[in-house]
Amino acid sequence: MVDSDTRVVATSRGKTALMCLGSVAFVAIGAWLVREPPSEKAMIAGWAACGCFSLTGLLGTFQLVWPPRLVLDSDGLTFHWLLATFHRKWTDIREIVVFKIKSTKMVNIVANPGGKDLALGGGWTVSADELASLIEGYLARFGRANKA
Repeated sequence: MVDSDTRVVATSRGKTALMCLGSVAFVAIGAWLVREPPSEKAMIAGWAACGCFSLTGLLGTFQLVWPPRLVLDSDGLTFHWLLATFHRKWTDIREIVVFKIKSTKMVNIVANPGGKDLALGGGWTVSADELASLIEGYLARFGRANKA
């Protein structure tokens, strides 16, 4: 049952489709390097590209069918990804941190001492800053108010 306090944020199917297309391109380049290697190092790089980007493409295909989603409600946040589900109660969250790896911003949910952090990668339909702001709003409304 979904109440008025529930918000679902899904990953972007467009960004996932681009990841799949990029994987196909890199697998094709890797296959070309394996077929006509200019050197032994190039052939090794080709096999590595075929293996790594085949797995990335497979993961992207799964994400197109079953997109990861983040459910925010009055109890806490729940992150669904493929066969895994991660739930954090608002009272178990210490802070929300936006961090950057190269040019990609991501959101980290920092747990209270003794808990486990939860890092949310990129690819959401909203920016990392907007996602962090949305989670902070729920945290202020349901988590910190309940601690008093």
